[in-house]
Amino acid sequence: MLAKDVKTKNNLEKILRSPIGYRTLKSIRTSPDYFENMKKDLFAMIRQLGPPTFFVTFTSAEHLWVPLCNALYQIENKNPKEPLDSSKEDTIDSLIRRHPMICSQYYRHKITALKSLILKNDNLFGKVEDFFFTTEFQQRGNEYEHGLLWIQNAPVYGQNTNAEITSFVDCYI
Repeated sequence: MLAKDVKTKNNLEKILRSPIGYRTLKSIRTSPDYFENMKKDLFAMIRQLGPPTFFVTFTSAEHLWVPLCNALYQIENKNPKEPLDSSKEDTIDSLIRRHPMICSQYYRHKITALKSLILKNDNLFGKVEDFFFTTEFQQRGNEYEHGLLWIQNAPVYGQNTNAEITSFVDCYI
């Protein structure tokens, strides 16, 4: 499919109703077809695995990431005579706004490391049997992650007692 194929409204409508339109759109992250496929995958996981144990959300905290703020400061001020004053929120806000790609790459690196840690370290949430993560974007463009974790031998709501569920959650939260 080429750009010229979708230039006219009539052609565009035909393509969107056809299998080729679906195949094309299902791989575009913001399209309804993409989210429909993701929803189907998630519902299949829930049917097979049961309800997830934990729902988690991760978001960026650029203002609190001192190494990132220092790196941005050094990028703009070659050989600064004074270190970045972390109490000057206006300066940090400005640095973050001027370098969205660096902030995004830094977040992506941190979230990849965090997810790897969660999946490999049984002491954080328990032994992860399976997981589902999705990346979304805030209105200002920052990424954040939602995730579902299925933990081995976790109590199940409706099958285990409230005391068992509370005890399990208290171990990890």
